[in-house]
Amino acid sequence: MVVVGWFSNGHPDSRQDTQAFRWTDATGRQDLGNLNQGSESIAEGTNRDGSVIVGQVKNREGFWHAFRWTRGGGMVDLGTLRNGALSAASAVSADGSVIVGRSLITSFTGSERAFRWTTGTGKMEDVQRLLIDRGVTAVQGWILTTAVDVSADGKVIVGWGLNPDRRFEAWRAVLP
Repeated sequence: MVVVGWFSNGHPDSRQDTQAFRWTDATGRQDLGNLNQGSESIAEGTNRDGSVIVGQVKNREGFWHAFRWTRGGGMVDLGTLRNGALSAASAVSADGSVIVGRSLITSFTGSERAFRWTTGTGKMEDVQRLLIDRGVTAVQGWILTTAVDVSADGKVIVGWGLNPDRRFEAWRAVLP
């Protein structure tokens, strides 16, 4: 069994106090570290066998970015959508090849969008744009703000967003 999360590292500055970890019976708690002289990290999810962990890490500029961690590659910054300021990964497929979460597309908080990142593309993609580009018209008028989970095979994504009446509502997308 693999457990992921975050713990207080005891740093006297509360803005540098949170560290992502991976825990197993065999190894105990393993600190996943930070990126680029960043100060904090939070693990949000793991794949089926615990070999891929996702979450968010604060970079040296103080912005949170989604990350993907593997034992062999360590922590990798997944960036943001359209060069936005912030992102966070929330879930990963069983084999670790599909990651979902949310990203700002500008520096404004109202610009949050759901993303999908794949090992095949190596970049974040806007879930709503992916669906529209593949002929799914039901999402027109929506703003898919956050992806919170992904199926084991990476094809079904769930989250929440603003419906055409501008009310928050859950959504489920099956990528064609």
